[in-house]
Amino acid sequence: MEEIPQEIVSIQTEHQGVMVQIDGFVIKTTQDCQDLLEYSKRMKSAQKAIAAELDPKISQAFRLHRGLTEMKTKFCKPFLDREKLCDSKVGSWSRARQIEAEENARKAREQAEADARREAEEKRKKLDEEKLSQAAKLAEAGFNEEADAVIAAPTVVVPQVIVPKPVEEPKLEGAHMRDNYSAEVFDFKVLVLEIAAGRQPLSMLLPNQKVLDDLAKSLKNELLIPGVKVINKPTLVKR
Repeated sequence: MEEIPQEIVSIQTEHQGVMVQIDGFVIKTTQDCQDLLEYSKRMKSAQKAIAAELDPKISQAFRLHRGLTEMKTKFCKPFLDREKLCDSKVGSWSRARQIEAEENARKAREQAEADARREAEEKRKKLDEEKLSQAAKLAEAGFNEEADAVIAAPTVVVPQVIVPKPVEEPKLEGAHMRDNYSAEVFDFKVLVLEIAAGRQPLSMLLPNQKVLDDLAKSLKNELLIPGVKVINKPTLVKR
């Protein structure tokens, strides 16, 4: 840490007694207020003296910091742009492959379901043929009721869907795709109406404090907005 300049040490020493008085000062009369305002001026004067001592050094350090920061930004930018370009290309390619894999999985499932239905239908027809053959034999032997019961019994075949395991893409080393969800308000009025109706939480909206403060400063106590009240906190203005 840099050594404290002697000028600042002198300012601290000079005002130490006054600062102690201010800390324990209790106002009892108007004159006390006046005395405290004088102390306030001395505190402001001390701040100006400290600023006069340090501001040139701060300005010098700020110029050095700004220059180095600008240099860093200038020389890093080409590399940063290429880094973002690399990431963007990898992200786009990976996302395209993900979409392709999802589409292939959907088609594979649809095909598996269609094959399962076809196989189930073929099996059902075969079972129906076997039932008819069995019923015919029963009827030929004189067992008509049993033959009717065989024919009346429903033939139930549940499709067995076997979805092939998707081919996994080689994973990237040192990187992976991660979902990054966000919300976009495309109709603010509809959102407000939903919240007003109680179907959405009020926490989705925040008051525009700057606009409200500007209106209060302009209209003062004439500002009349349901749910909003004017607050006046007078501040001390010293000449």
